Amino acid sequence: MKKTISSVLADLTVNTKEEQISAAAYEAGKKMILDTLACAAAGYDAPGVGIVLDQCLSWGGKAEASVLFHRHKLPFINSVLVNGIIIHAMDLDDTHINGALHITSSVLPCAFGAAEIMGSNGKDLLTAMIIGIEVAARLSIEHRNRSTGLGFLQSSILGVFGAAAAICRLYKMSIEETIHAFGICYAQTAGNRQALFDATLTKRIQTAFAAQSAVMAVSLAKRGFTGPYNAFDGEAGLFKLYGCTGEIPDAALFSGLREFWQIEDISIKKYPSCGAAHPLIDVSLEAALEDGFNSERIKHVDLYLTDEDFKLVGGTFRMGDNPQVSAQFNVAYNVALALCKKDIRNSYISENSIRSNTDVLNFLDKISVHNNRELSVPHNDSSRIHTLRIVFSDGTEIIKEKSINKVLAVNAMGISAVREKFKNALVDSRLGDTNEAVEIIDLVNTLEIDNHINLLLSKVSK
Repeated sequence: MKKTISSVLADLTVNTKEEQISAAAYEAGKKMILDTLACAAAGYDAPGVGIVLDQCLSWGGKAEASVLFHRHKLPFINSVLVNGIIIHAMDLDDTHINGALHITSSVLPCAFGAAEIMGSNGKDLLTAMIIGIEVAARLSIEHRNRSTGLGFLQSSILGVFGAAAAICRLYKMSIEETIHAFGICYAQTAGNRQALFDATLTKRIQTAFAAQSAVMAVSLAKRGFTGPYNAFDGEAGLFKLYGCTGEIPDAALFSGLREFWQIEDISIKKYPSCGAAHPLIDVSLEAALEDGFNSERIKHVDLYLTDEDFKLVGGTFRMGDNPQVSAQFNVAYNVALALCKKDIRNSYISENSIRSNTDVLNFLDKISVHNNRELSVPHNDSSRIHTLRIVFSDGTEIIKEKSINKVLAVNAMGISAVREKFKNALVDSRLGDTNEAVEIIDLVNTLEIDNHINLLLSKVSK
């Protein structure tokens, strides 16, 4: 049979040996698990989470898989829906820049649930997570290279296949079954950015929908249900239909082991907002923390972004029905927050804080957002450099620039910073104290040695 993209990725999923995965990839896996738990702690009670959890509880069903930071177990297919929105709600979760992916919010809920059901050990969990991210990232990189616009959401459209790969690995499925699982995933593939543009809660559940579709697909494939072999490279395949040029990549592009695993190329986020806002948040905080800085002296602020990032976060801030989502995807609001508060904390973008922060809301009148093309010497969009210009009432100015590629560089936040992020999230959310945070950190750090998945889940599901 001719090799297809599905068969190549299924072979990678099923036949990769643990010893073929580098120590660096396993270390990155533990780092990503801890970061994802930090995101879950921050988002466990974010707007929308309670609605989804209550709905899933009302459906009932078999208590198979744990819900993060809640005292519940749900059917696997519903646990990933809740865990996915919990992880993604605060938009603190990782980003794979080259693939334009939020990925662990799909893959890790599936890996956790499958490992819990199968009684897998810690090394198995990490291996499945690494492989799932590899599958999704390889697909998304090639999709992005052929993308024709911003409409489709790679995180859900491609994340579903990585989530399915993680489950297939833990379920010890065959290559044939895995190919069918990918095909069934494709029948459910969906995801777009309209919820982001409209600032609605649906923005934070799309990666969870992908995880749920993955559970459905793998479960049916495991029972003998069949899916298309040419999900990616067929005439009606993904690369023909989903926001691409129509050019089908050769299956060989997806084969073989590489010099590094894609999990090593994932960036950690510092702020609870879209990554497109991070450069200007960073330089605004730098300015605010300089000696003698006083936001009351500011006359005007100009922000300049690349075309793509302007479309994502450059609009006018409107409170709307979902203030938290509106704030997360508005660069002007985030800059106003940074300049007025001299800090960005998760609690600063709670709905109550956003409505009551009158100093921040009033400061928005001083901010104008522009496309980079309006600069006297425009930056090349490929550099993704953003510019902050602050004009004070005495006529003096501050001009600062930073690239997304620097702020979200893979090593911009090391393991120490991620541990601090987790401690702060756990304590700020009142889910535990510093000692409990350290205990969970230690469990993650030794996951592949002590094989204590159930102990870890018990600590993060209470």
